[in-house]
Amino acid sequence: MKREAAQERTCGKQDAQGRKLCIELSPPSAESEARAKKRVEALRKAEAAKARRTGKSPAEAAAVAAVAPAVELVDWCWDKPVGKNYMTRTEACLKNIGAGTLVFIDADDKQIGLAEFDFEQRIKAYPNKGASGSNFAEFDQQIAIMPVSIDQALKGVTMKWNVGSTCQSCVTSNVKWTDGQNNNAGSTAYWDVDGSSPPYADRWGRATTQWNGTGKETIGLGWSVTATVDASSIAIATANFGTSGIDEVKELAPRCDDWLASSAPGCVLPYFKPTWTLDTNLYPAAGGVLLVHAAGDARSRRIEAVGLADALPGTGHPGEDQLRR
Repeated sequence: MKREAAQERTCGKQDAQGRKLCIELSPPSAESEARAKKRVEALRKAEAAKARRTGKSPAEAAAVAAVAPAVELVDWCWDKPVGKNYMTRTEACLKNIGAGTLVFIDADDKQIGLAEFDFEQRIKAYPNKGASGSNFAEFDQQIAIMPVSIDQALKGVTMKWNVGSTCQSCVTSNVKWTDGQNNNAGSTAYWDVDGSSPPYADRWGRATTQWNGTGKETIGLGWSVTATVDASSIAIATANFGTSGIDEVKELAPRCDDWLASSAPGCVLPYFKPTWTLDTNLYPAAGGVLLVHAAGDARSRRIEAVGLADALPGTGHPGEDQLRR
């Protein structure tokens, strides 16, 4: 992911009283990693307790608790450690975004109130109709916003997730928000701190992009979050979360195509390159071919290895240059 230079503090315009809202982004830390572990453990305990109340045995309840929550777009991502990004050919689990701190200050730059949030993102591409249920090429994006603390002085906080793309033939839906239990949370991510609603509930936003082009297209993505507070009708701050990568790499950019006549259009994350361990004792001919190409450039070696792996029993994985499978 391409990230702008470290954003120690970015601020919006002053309101009529001279107050302004700022946001500071910070990378994952030991504290945010510990918070993530606590959230996972608390969720597991809650799901296990719920299952036991329905009459399930301890073993059955533990099995229920091990399954990803319904709100999770990428089911293997929810309990992955914070601080790294993970991906497959069709899914990305972004846990290296870190935390954001809202700082509401007065005309003399004195602090009025703070709010802290942890952020994570997901991408899920659908390679065919069987994966998406749609006749169109689609991919989903998701953000998880977990409040850590919100000062009463802010009265309430709203977060808007801005999902951008560089695409000639795309339509992206409005962001739909849910809570951590996958219940509808309205049109925005909002936390009311006047006591009328829980201030620390997670908010999960999800948007679907549909590609209606022909041939193939690699779609660049970009993200930011805009925050406002109820304590001011004007104060606003935006944090830039970066893009899907520089033009030469675009490691998080989906590629969609309609080139497979036997399948509806679909999308993948082509940056992902699977690797294999080849036992040359079992496959001496394959080992010989690899040795012949050992002096070649990295690209020829990789393509040759991919072709061989596809031919070997039980190792049929797509390579970077191949179309959807």
